[in-house]
Amino acid sequence: MPRRTVKTRAIDARGLARASWAEVEARDYAPYTDADVRIDMAVMGLEEALGEIVRTIGS
Repeated sequence: MPRRTVKTRAIDARGLARASWAEVEARDYAPYTDADVRIDMAVMGLEEALGEIVRTIGS
């Protein structure tokens, strides 16, 4: 996740504090391998992602 996103993301959930960049970096991220649909917006554009979702839902 880009640092700029972490620092500028709007927090609209009451009581939810904004995570610092250090907290984000310290998190233990694990791949979710059981997902029926995998959408990676870092390598896929919006139209391609939407198409993949629609194809998966339709099958």
